[in-house]
This record gives sequence, structure tokens and C-alpha cells, in this order.
Amino acid sequence: MKPSRAYAMAVGVVLSCSSFFSAQPKSMIDQEQPAINNTGGFTLAIGGLSTEKLAQVFTASRNGFLTHVTMKAGIQYAIVLKAVGNCAILPAIDGDSYSGGHGYYDALPNPPGWVALSSTSSYDDLPFQTFVLSLR
Repeated sequence: MKPSRAYAMAVGVVLSCSSFFSAQPKSMIDQEQPAINNTGGFTLAIGGLSTEKLAQVFTASRNGFLTHVTMKAGIQYAIVLKAVGNCAILPAIDGDSYSGGHGYYDALPNPPGWVALSSTSSYDDLPFQTFVLSLR
């Protein structure tokens, strides 16, 4: 094989591969509430004796996949945090900083069921981000 033919074949393979990879869907941030209140040293408990669980509801704006979950734009989903031992996260900033959903908790000695964070605190959301592998 002549060197010019081998070079042309190699360039063809590289171009084919690069166009294959560029056509693949890309993961991108769909929803987020990244503001964290780390000024007071206060954290939200997860687990422990109260077996507390936290949840953040969000509204998807893109069709796609979120870690093996197919999401449809306009539908609300929840991210639930729970732990076997003691764990905690920092809260979001005061107010309703994410309008597509709300934060909730479920903890003893309360009766079972989700309670809005805003009913017992000055904030309404948890910090979060969702990355979606878009179907577009």
C-alpha cells in the first residue's frame, strides 16, 4: 500500500469517528438550585434517631435520561435523600429560590408523610442539580 493511500484511509477513519461522537446526545444541566446557605453553621439532618429523609421536587424541562430514569419535560420528579447513619447537608438560601418545585422532609416523631420545608423554616428548597442526557 502506498503511503498516501494509508494516510487517506486513516483520515477517513478519524473523520468518521469524530462525526459519530459529535452526533451523540450530550449530558447537560436541566434544573438546578445551586445557592447554599453556609453562613450559620446550620445543617439539615438526614437519618439518625429521627430517621429523617429529605426530598426536593423539580420540574424537568427537557426530555431525556437521568441515571436510568426516562424523564419527560413538564413533569415533576423528586430527589430523595436518606441515610442509615447520621448525615447532613447545608440548606438552600432563604425563600423560594427554585419555582419548579419545593423541598420536603419526613421525620419522627411526626406522623408518616412529607412536610414542606417552608412550613417550619425560612427556606423552601434544597440545593441540587440534575444532569440530563438529552433526547433532542
